[in-house]
Amino acid sequence: MFTAIAQLYENYPEEKIEKSLELVDIEQDDLDLIKRVVEVKKNYLKDPDAPVKPLSKERLEKMKQENPDNPWIQNAGIFKDDPQFDDMLADIEAYRRELDAEMAAYYNSLDGEDEAI
Repeated sequence: MFTAIAQLYENYPEEKIEKSLELVDIEQDDLDLIKRVVEVKKNYLKDPDAPVKPLSKERLEKMKQENPDNPWIQNAGIFKDDPQFDDMLADIEAYRRELDAEMAAYYNSLDGEDEAI
């Protein structure tokens, strides 16, 4: 649901969304989270290159207490002090570049096949 609401702001004017969208029978916690999703999305659309502000320790702990069954929230920040985390991110980035290069080569080979026909 949160992703869908965020995507609305990518594709429609804010005025139209607020005029057309009605949230009913929704708990206050979910409504607060939706408001936060919308706020983050609007800020991103204004400046996609702006860094995302990290959660404070207090806010993260409050979220963990409020959402004990949410594994995403419960595991947030578990790698914060891991000395190997930056190396892992570098490995992921290198692998992503490798996959991108393979896909580019594949698409280039397809373009070559089209020209031969």
